[in-house]
Amino acid sequence: MPDLPTVAEAGLPGYEFSTWHGILAPKATPRPVVTYLNEQIRKVLTAPDQAKLWQVRGLEVIASSPEEFAAHIEREQKKWGRVIKERGIKAE
Repeated sequence: MPDLPTVAEAGLPGYEFSTWHGILAPKATPRPVVTYLNEQIRKVLTAPDQAKLWQVRGLEVIASSPEEFAAHIEREQKKWGRVIKERGIKAE
């Protein structure tokens, strides 16, 4: 749709929204288990055939470390927590 304006062009500069998915383990999971699972999941997600499947669907695979993903979750919580608080959003 070449004539469709971007969100910024439509009057909302700075608008940003993305979805993401992640795999988490219970808090008490031993570190060696977390490390092993992360290694195996990263191998699968970044294998050339799998990477192509995600790419043709318009998805970006970010096969990060547990620490990087924890930092991402923390940033998202801060960002959306601020939006929820500023807008007075309540769960129904």
